[in-house]
Amino acid sequence: MQQAIGTAQSGHPLVIFPEGTRSRSARMGPFKSGSLKLPIRSRALIVLVTIDGSHLLKGLTAA
Repeated sequence: MQQAIGTAQSGHPLVIFPEGTRSRSARMGPFKSGSLKLPIRSRALIVLVTIDGSHLLKGLTAA
């Protein structure tokens, strides 16, 4: 977390998937409460982005 905070504070972009993993269906999973700790602690700008249909990509496995 400290390394990510430093990265965000130095102006580098970071991507956070608040569900913690990619869904295998079109249904969204619950957000993990820790997903906002990084932007809050680093006071980083939050830009919300939606990725629709990623469950349709072939050859990718959920982390």
